[in-house]
Amino acid sequence: METVFLCEDSMEGIFTGVYDGWASKKGHANIKLELKQCNTFRLFAEYINVKTDAQKARKVSDTVKNKMGEEALIHIMRAALAVDDEKADAIYRTIVVGLALKYKGKVMDCLSNPGVLKVFKLSRTVFYEADHMKGFIRFKELQNGVYFAKIAPKSHLLPIISPHFADRLPNENWMIYDENRGLFSIHAKQKEWVLVEDEQINIDTINKISENEERIQELWKCFFHTVSIKERENYNLQRKNLPIRFRENVLEFNN
Repeated sequence: METVFLCEDSMEGIFTGVYDGWASKKGHANIKLELKQCNTFRLFAEYINVKTDAQKARKVSDTVKNKMGEEALIHIMRAALAVDDEKADAIYRTIVVGLALKYKGKVMDCLSNPGVLKVFKLSRTVFYEADHMKGFIRFKELQNGVYFAKIAPKSHLLPIISPHFADRLPNENWMIYDENRGLFSIHAKQKEWVLVEDEQINIDTINKISENEERIQELWKCFFHTVSIKERENYNLQRKNLPIRFRENVLEFNN
């Protein structure tokens, strides 16, 4: 009988599912990992709800890093942040393959395996979206001195892009709001960034920008339109370089 482990859609949730599935000793061929919200119950299958456990998730993460290499762990972690109903099971299959290999760090070369191939594709998708997002995030200075940015990514990008901005803006108070997930990445000056959820955004506060910010925005918009040459506009290339879904939160396109 197939045993389906129902995981929370998070990195810790999926890694806990991997731990519980492996520890069940029911045989890898008889185990399937699914996200709780994506599940459709089937006959002749046993369902087990996975309770997310940070300690179990850490053990899986450490095992993957030590036995499969850091590169494999990075690919798997990126895949866990993607939007895909089948990512949990693909991650489980990849870890099974990786731990069975004789040579460390070769699992992502096994692209003939469907699970590994899916993890590789998801990882690449998340990487490209994060790379785009790093270039097009626009912070604005609020009256309270905090730099605020709003994003609406497909993937869960805050764990990837937050270290990037913490490294580049270590002496600033800033926050990035993922409106698709209701999550905040918050960084206080000279401190580590943290993820915060279940907090209501104060619309009045984020709409009150500083006087300096008003001047900078006007100057930037003026520069953006001044350097534009109407005869050389290429909308197809523009859409390729800056997808339309990013533009709502990009200053240059908010006249």
